[in-house]
Amino acid sequence: QLGLVQISVFAMVVEGRFYPGAAWYGELGREPGDLGFDPLKFAKRPNFDLKKKQLSELKNGRLAMIGVASMFANHVIPGSVPFLTGSYAVRPDVESASPSSTFCGQTCS
Repeated sequence: QLGLVQISVFAMVVEGRFYPGAAWYGELGREPGDLGFDPLKFAKRPNFDLKKKQLSELKNGRLAMIGVASMFANHVIPGSVPFLTGSYAVRPDVESASPSSTFCGQTCS
């Protein structure tokens, strides 16, 4: 419980610090999502195309979301996603409850 409270407080502090309230009115001093985090100074290097890297990262995130959604859909409806097979793609079989008790696979008489 304490960990959930700590994560929530941290998220509230970060959201409060970087809240883009002025973006609703078009008065934000920066581009949305650009918090200025570039510790290795990649954007300052010559021949570095920042827009191309941002676009590739955006496309990568979209593909990741589609992949996660397809795994979820195939788990709920097995066989709904073509070419997706494996242990995570098949719904596990539920064994029927037997009247006798079992211990480590052995039936007690």
